[in-house]
Amino acid sequence: VAIQLLRDSRSEFSASRKDEHMLESVKKALKYIETYYASNITINDICASIYISPPYLQKVFVTYVGKTPHQYIMECRHQKAKELLETTNASVEEIARQCGFVNHAHFSTTFKKMQGVSPLAFRKSCHKD
Repeated sequence: VAIQLLRDSRSEFSASRKDEHMLESVKKALKYIETYYASNITINDICASIYISPPYLQKVFVTYVGKTPHQYIMECRHQKAKELLETTNASVEEIARQCGFVNHAHFSTTFKKMQGVSPLAFRKSCHKD
């Protein structure tokens, strides 16, 4: 009985340390994405910076965040783009570049898919004064 209790306590301790490591990996990945979303980052870049494998990152990221790292990167980019569309007069092309999109066409397409309206329509809806 005592041996079984020791085994059980070790596995619980091991599981909690594993959960801590997984959560810590996700936190580091989030910080990296939030810092570098405007550059052309990849999953491999994130993994190299925090010393974990891409399959492991995909698994733990979805577990803790509920979306893939790529989806989170796109969300960060679109959030910043919305902020810039609301607060600046910068062109859509300039905003796309500042937010890490390769070109404004890709930005416009993904923005409309995520927001339901084009970047220009979004800007107009923010400035209805």
